[in-house]
Amino acid sequence: MGKSAFSAQEKYELILAFNERQTSIQDFCSQYNISDETMKEWIYLYQKYGIEGLNKFGKWKRYSKEVKTAAVLDYLSGNDSLMGIVHKYELSSTSVLRQWINNYNNHRDLIETQ
Repeated sequence: MGKSAFSAQEKYELILAFNERQTSIQDFCSQYNISDETMKEWIYLYQKYGIEGLNKFGKWKRYSKEVKTAAVLDYLSGNDSLMGIVHKYELSSTSVLRQWINNYNNHRDLIETQ
C-alpha cells in the first residue's frame, strides 16, 4: 500500500532521486507508488516555482471561460499531451484540466473560476 500524500520535502527528495535514477521512469515511479504523470507534474512545479511549488496551494487559481475552453479544445484536438497543455496555459495541474475535459464532455458549461 502506497503513501497517499507526500510533503514538499519528500517530493523534492524524490525529484533529486529521479534525476539520478538508473531505471526507467515507470520502474522509478512504481517503486514509490506514484504515477508517471504525478512525477512529471512535481518536476514541472519545482522547475517553475522552486520547492514552494511542491506545497499544496491554499488558494484557487482563477481561469477565464476562454482559457478553459481553449485548453480543453487544444487537448481534444490532439495538439498536445495533458502536461503539454498544462504548461502552455500555465494551469496548476493535470487534474484541473481533466476536470474541465470531463465537464466539457458531459455538456456542462465551463465557467470562469470565481
